[in-house]
Amino acid sequence: MNRRPGPTMRAVTLAALVCAPLAAWAAGGDLGPTRKQPTNWTAIGMFALFVVATLFITKWAASRTKSAADFYTAGGGITGFQNGLAIAASANFPVLFLSPSVWEATLGNPKGSAAFPYTSPALFSMTIGFLGIWLFSILDRSDRARLDRSGFLAQKVRSETGIGAAKASAH
Repeated sequence: MNRRPGPTMRAVTLAALVCAPLAAWAAGGDLGPTRKQPTNWTAIGMFALFVVATLFITKWAASRTKSAADFYTAGGGITGFQNGLAIAASANFPVLFLSPSVWEATLGNPKGSAAFPYTSPALFSMTIGFLGIWLFSILDRSDRARLDRSGFLAQKVRSETGIGAAKASAH
């Protein structure tokens, strides 16, 4: 069975190929000689705390998994919106972490060494987050997504006019 990728997959691949050179641009030029920074024990402690918390949450979630289907699809309980939100957050983390406001000011790295040159990464992370959530909600083909899409017009009418709001909130 030989399948060609659909137009969505081709568009995603093209976008990835177009955006890949931006990583080289973000690296910046040679900063010249650097000096050794003292060990930042606060940052190391926070990192260890996040690792331990993540491992604890993973162990707790694994104890609730009964089958392979539960493991890979969370028992069907994750919607496209939730999945898009998680992926958008994953895409936003490097933008925020590698900005001067975190990389230099918080972690104490030399000025000018941040890979992402802007001090207000929200301009980019909000855009990345929106596009990620939008893309994954559009591509979601689950039964829950179909149900959500079928009720969209009624929700829009209720939110803009209030017609039927009493019936919707009666549940």
